[in-house]
Amino acid sequence: MALKDGGSMRSLKCNVVLVFGAFCLVPPAHAQEAQSNPSLSKTWVVDAGVAYRRLDGDLSAITSGGKGGGYDFGRLGLDDHDTSVSADLHWRISKAWRLDLGYDGISTKGLIDNHASLDFGRITIPTGYELSSSLDVQTYSAFLGYTFTQSHDFELGGRLGLNVIDANASVSGRAFAGNKEVSAGPEYVSKTTLVPTLGLYATYAFDDRLAFEGSIDGIAGSLGSNSGHYVQMSAGLKYWLTDSFALGAGYSYLSNKIEHDGSTIDSGLEVRSHTGYLKASLGF
Repeated sequence: MALKDGGSMRSLKCNVVLVFGAFCLVPPAHAQEAQSNPSLSKTWVVDAGVAYRRLDGDLSAITSGGKGGGYDFGRLGLDDHDTSVSADLHWRISKAWRLDLGYDGISTKGLIDNHASLDFGRITIPTGYELSSSLDVQTYSAFLGYTFTQSHDFELGGRLGLNVIDANASVSGRAFAGNKEVSAGPEYVSKTTLVPTLGLYATYAFDDRLAFEGSIDGIAGSLGSNSGHYVQMSAGLKYWLTDSFALGAGYSYLSNKIEHDGSTIDSGLEVRSHTGYLKASLGF
């Protein structure tokens, strides 16, 4: 009986050793590499959203004879808040290279009573006139980026950007003398400029759902009859509800100044924008 019990004990010990050995050969779930966040792994990501902006800046038009002047947005009556749409397309060409395309638009108008004479380019808007103004800036961007360092939860890279900025502004005035309308202007400021930029981008995944995405791009200098600067910074959080759909929110800052020395009118535009945004993303 003792021999039988001893055999059973040795058999039990042997089974325990085999089970323990098999367990050791199977890596535990938490020891496996963490699942990559879609912000770091998707080949294509499309973003579309709404931007809520607070604006300020300056607009100027001065003739070769020295007539005209520059004025801030408040003096021209331009609305200092704007809501518009934005869209972006991100393509991971390879592990290191990526292409980012973007569109952003700013549009604001103003209508105020002119309480002091205003010279803008070739026109003069007298006191008592109704002053109307508008500003429309469309920006189309393309960035080619190279990732310097990356892991399953982080990437940091640099990029070269080309930004087409199409800016159009107008200022005019009108008054009524009886049933007769008297107008001044409009005077237009219009410029389409190609602006190259250098920048950095970074992505950090807190887990397989939540990620931080940020970038900074800029340049300053002059080329021919154009001069100015362009700086844009963006930082936000993106949460992937599924492997293919995410919602995001963040903040961006823009400082864009363009000055043009023309043959008849020297024009200038500076826009500063503080923006909060909400967006939805599709990844595939």
